Amino acid sequence: MWYYYYKIVACFNKILLRLLPVISLFILLSMQINITIAQTGCTDCRRTAILDKSVNPHASQYDKQIDEWNRCMQNELGSYASFDTDDPRVKQAMDKCADLAPPTDDYMHPSGVLGKLAALLTTPCFHVSVKGTEQSSFPEKIPEYFFRSSFDAGISGETDSQGREVRSRFTLELYYNGDPVELVKRWTTESTVATVSSQYNRMFDNSDAMLRGDIPFDNLLRDFERRPVTG
Repeated sequence: MWYYYYKIVACFNKILLRLLPVISLFILLSMQINITIAQTGCTDCRRTAILDKSVNPHASQYDKQIDEWNRCMQNELGSYASFDTDDPRVKQAMDKCADLAPPTDDYMHPSGVLGKLAALLTTPCFHVSVKGTEQSSFPEKIPEYFFRSSFDAGISGETDSQGREVRSRFTLELYYNGDPVELVKRWTTESTVATVSSQYNRMFDNSDAMLRGDIPFDNLLRDFERRPVTG
């Protein structure tokens, strides 16, 4: 809706960072057919994973607050449209709705995590589905694995092994979707800054990123599935 643009113009770089994962998700959706074709070269069992849950403990009410802020702006401005953040009428509306604005800390969108996982881990024998983020939305095939993620940018009073203040933590977990459900592996990255980009670099993008240490990913799954059954 048009009143979103006031926030975009005022905080362009931050909003752009939040939109990039969404754009990447659309690109990944267009690649789904190619991924399926590529899997024909798999000589082992083909496995699928989904992103089952992605949370931001520091901004648990983010989506609700965005909706409330939008409604407030719409009530204040009605059909009036202006892209000038210095417009007196727009400034007045933003001042009245300031208490409803979501936290200024970075927010890690599920689509961004999903896009990173799919781009980094897809192989002929394994892919992260971009069709849905919850098992209930995946009726055609029960995924063998699922991921859960948590990005907390509200940390205070903690230091790392070098004595530096920890400002954010990103935790990624992979589960085997069996009976019972089993945790396969947990990855955790910490940063001295509370930004999504910092955690993406540490978990996915840098040459020494945490998750890259388990590529090729098929080996991790194979080792897990070959473990002797106990109990």
